[in-house]
Amino acid sequence: MNNELDVDPPCVYDGRDVRVFAHAGPGELLVVTFTEFTKHPPAALFATSFLAKNQIPFIAFQSQDNHWWQTPEMDEAIDRIRPLLAGRDRIYTYGSSMGANGALMFSKALGATRVIAVAPQYSIHPDIMPEEFRWPNEASRVGRLYEPDEAICPKAEKVIVYDPFCGPDAVHAERILKLPNTMHLKISLGGHAPLQLVRGGGMLSKLMGILFAPELRMDAARELCRQARRTSPAYRLAYALRKYGRRNP
Repeated sequence: MNNELDVDPPCVYDGRDVRVFAHAGPGELLVVTFTEFTKHPPAALFATSFLAKNQIPFIAFQSQDNHWWQTPEMDEAIDRIRPLLAGRDRIYTYGSSMGANGALMFSKALGATRVIAVAPQYSIHPDIMPEEFRWPNEASRVGRLYEPDEAICPKAEKVIVYDPFCGPDAVHAERILKLPNTMHLKISLGGHAPLQLVRGGGMLSKLMGILFAPELRMDAARELCRQARRTSPAYRLAYALRKYGRRNP
């Protein structure tokens, strides 16, 4: 889902740590996306090609560093886009990995009614999640300007998409699933990029249609993911590696 538009939408906030782009036409639905971790920031805008293709208005946050959105510029940026949020019946935040952390952490500030968080981190700060070990350099310098218990919107529907066999992701998911109005969408053997397995099964657009619909039907989403596993080459490979890969020759 990390795709670039042929031409970036207009930049409505241009900071040192964060840039924000808007393609926010009229409509009851607005999707706010957040970029992923990348070794060489900034990452491409997240999911914007899909949203533009489906004529879904969006605002896209782009991190200029892997700061896990712990920068005071987030307050400034959100204040800048408030006029674009006004009058929307549905505001969905959406991201993957570090972007999913942003989707959760700013759900209250953005007035989100739904959060779609793919392989999210509750936090990478060592005092909050000492189990997290994947980004030690970033964790050593990330701040605590925004605390998850205070920043995550309790009223928003929260869909946590993750692979229960991916141990580090599962630890975060279990923590987040304790929050109110939170549901899981498990994609077994999808790893840290579980939607790629659904994409490989040819079901990604259908799944996003379900997750972006006004009424959230988790039973339909879970059945679609089961169907995708049956047709996904990535799933068959991951299953074979899990079943046979650790055996001695």
